[in-house]
Amino acid sequence: MEFFKIRRVIPFMKYALIFNVISLVTFVLAVFFLATKGLNFSVEFTGGIDDERMVRLLQTAALSVMPSIDEGFGLPVAEAAACGCPAICSAVSSLPEVIAEPAALFDPMDPSAIAAAIERGLTDTDHRTI
Repeated sequence: MEFFKIRRVIPFMKYALIFNVISLVTFVLAVFFLATKGLNFSVEFTGGIDDERMVRLLQTAALSVMPSIDEGFGLPVAEAAACGCPAICSAVSSLPEVIAEPAALFDPMDPSAIAAAIERGLTDTDHRTI
């Protein structure tokens, strides 16, 4: 999986997966998958969170990633930018209007493109200041 390539580049990163709604089945499958790869302690499933915690997470995050395939406005991307967090997102729906920088956009259906965008977003200093 492409995620593991990123993990090799930045091995000690802690990841927070924020979901407003997550089914029990999805949660169990995700935890099982991460455990089989030895990553269960590297990922925090937050569930829905309040605004204060969201701001704290975004202010301390290395990168915000929004791999949405259908988005109304793209508020999470705008929120990340407002908190000073570098953001990348899928190049679909309204998201390219929120982040007008092509280097910060990726195809949400292409895991290699997502992984490359994440790696670039975490390691390329010029890209992080866009």
